[in-house]
Amino acid sequence: TWTRKRERQPKADGSVCLQNGIAKSSQGNRPYLRHPSPRAPCVTLSHILQPSSRISVSIDKTLQHPDLCTASATTSRTKIEEEQADPDMSSPLVFIVNTTLLGLVTLPALVLTVLLFRRTSGSRREPSRKWATYTKVAFVLYLLTNVLSLIITGVDAANSDSYYYRHNNPTYLALLTLSNISIPIGHVGSAAVFLALFYLARAFSLLRTDETSRRYRIGRQCALGAFIWVCLAGLTVMCLSISIFVARYADTGYGYSQDYYDGLRNRSVAASSIDLALFATHLLCAIGTMVYTAKARKKVLGTPLQKASNLMLACGILWLLRNVWSLLYTILWGFMFGFNINFVYSWGFIFDIILNSWMTFVIFVLLYVLATTDKYAMSQPQGQEQRPKNMDEEGL
Repeated sequence: TWTRKRERQPKADGSVCLQNGIAKSSQGNRPYLRHPSPRAPCVTLSHILQPSSRISVSIDKTLQHPDLCTASATTSRTKIEEEQADPDMSSPLVFIVNTTLLGLVTLPALVLTVLLFRRTSGSRREPSRKWATYTKVAFVLYLLTNVLSLIITGVDAANSDSYYYRHNNPTYLALLTLSNISIPIGHVGSAAVFLALFYLARAFSLLRTDETSRRYRIGRQCALGAFIWVCLAGLTVMCLSISIFVARYADTGYGYSQDYYDGLRNRSVAASSIDLALFATHLLCAIGTMVYTAKARKKVLGTPLQKASNLMLACGILWLLRNVWSLLYTILWGFMFGFNINFVYSWGFIFDIILNSWMTFVIFVLLYVLATTDKYAMSQPQGQEQRPKNMDEEGL
């Protein structure tokens, strides 16, 4: 049988595993949420304490024997306060910068969302206006993700005492639940942006030949398949994450066999792998959208739609860059051990907010301008929609 030592054992990544499953960085001043099993890797929510527009999962890199990951219920408060006094790059200043950056982009996003719903109209069945419908969906999901991140960060900042992290604490469990719910919301929001750009390019291409229309129908089927995959995979990651921390909070882990911890580890690896595959899917969709956007723009050069096509191209480029960064950051955060060095870890969140949340907001601003500004000739349904009746019967 395993025995549990009554002391805090430092781990290889510079953190200490407490009795309630919270790892406290020996270099930083703030604990970050971990699930309470001392053995199996867990689905670690990378943005639960550091605000960002994207909440992802990663593999816990500490696969240790239970007796190496312990502590008494009365955590050494003196040592924690000493750690908090260490002046490093994960100081409260970085935390304030992260929260401020996210808050500054959330408030204008809320205003633009309200204005977009008030100033735009059009049927979802109109090919020239479907992009505006998906833009509204993307706006709402983007705003919801940011609000959840701010709530999670604010509640955690107000409950930094060690009691807050005790076993089965309702507030802590509520934050874990909100974080897991945010995972599919973020991924579906990215898929909605992809569909908005896809149908925006389609709005520039309503006079294409039959051959191109057949290609469009193939592209539409691929887009629908990607959207369904993102929805189902996002829900799968959420369910796996919830099942892990529910199993751990059902009991402290005493008396469970090695198979129990192996099962948690396998679920954690599966969730992390699916999450990584989702970000790879977003990147592939962004590449496809970029190609489609460039081809659609060529069709309107020299026409009144050329200025609008320039904004569309800018959206495609920014969306591609955003997804390149998102995939890279997910790999660094979830699978690269050295990235958890305190300096890189702390400032990585700031870069993520700028390259992820703020860049996405810039895309939304451009889409809002296209949807509401008359001079770009995209705020109203196009009058050039006379096509064969069976060419554009769209079900998505």
